[in-house]
Amino acid sequence: LSADELVAQSVIFFTAGYDTTSSTLSCATYQLALNLDIQDKLREEIDRVLQETNVKQFSGYQTFDFPVFHIVCSPSTRFTTESRTKRDPYSYLPFGAGPRNCVGMRFALMQIKICLALIIASFKINKCSETKVKSPLKPN
Repeated sequence: LSADELVAQSVIFFTAGYDTTSSTLSCATYQLALNLDIQDKLREEIDRVLQETNVKQFSGYQTFDFPVFHIVCSPSTRFTTESRTKRDPYSYLPFGAGPRNCVGMRFALMQIKICLALIIASFKINKCSETKVKSPLKPN
């Protein structure tokens, strides 16, 4: 690859997953707002790992209310280890499968995990009075 092609591919790599990553983060924060017990478990684990690794945190943020958009997802337990073992491995393919699957899969997963960990470590996500709790979609 030439230098220009390398730069072009790098730009595509970083921008191609922007919409899907932000949608995933919106759905995850919606579910965390509805499932405070799971959010608390995640926060405990994140705090434990951050203490073990001696990571410095910025504590200058103030608490604020942020109404989460009305995003619909399946129940939060859908991706637990127990439900994953019962599910057909080809029923959920967000990145495709086989030799031509998404080249940004590992980058996207790492980006989402880091972002969620930072959000959960810094903020408590609560639903507001306008948050719709019942999903208008019916999972198949």
